[in-house]
Amino acid sequence: MSASRRLIAILLLTGLSGLAASGARAEDEAEAFDLSQYDDANACVFTNSIRDFSVIDRRNLVIEASGRRTYLVTLFSSCFGLNFAHSLAFSSTSGRICGNSNDKIYLGRGEVCRINGIIRVESEEIAEKIVEARASDSE
Repeated sequence: MSASRRLIAILLLTGLSGLAASGARAEDEAEAFDLSQYDDANACVFTNSIRDFSVIDRRNLVIEASGRRTYLVTLFSSCFGLNFAHSLAFSSTSGRICGNSNDKIYLGRGEVCRINGIIRVESEEIAEKIVEARASDSE
C-alpha cells in the first residue's frame, strides 16, 4: 500500500473511532439525565397565555406560554388525533390548566384528551429527554 493510501486509511480509521466515541458519549449523557428534578407535575398555565404547541408523541406535547415559558403536558392516555392537529383548545373550569381531571384538550375533530400533568421545563429538548427517560424507565 502506498504512503498516501496508508495515510488516508489511518485518517478514516481515526475519524471512525472518534465517531464511535462521540456516539458512546451521547449514550452516556442520555443515561446520566436526571429525571428526578422533573418529578413534580403540578405546574399550572393560564389557558389564555398559551401561544404555541408541538407534539412529541400521542401522550406528550410541549406548550409555549407567554413570557417564553415552556411546559411538558402529559395526557392520561394516547390521543390519536394529536399528531395531526393544527390547533388545540384547552379547557379548564378555573381558566388555567394544572393537570387535574377537569383539564382537557379539544382537537378539531371532536376528540377530547384529558391532561394528566404539566411540568415547567427549560426547553422543548429537555421535554423530549424527559419523555425518552420515562419510556426507558418503564421498559
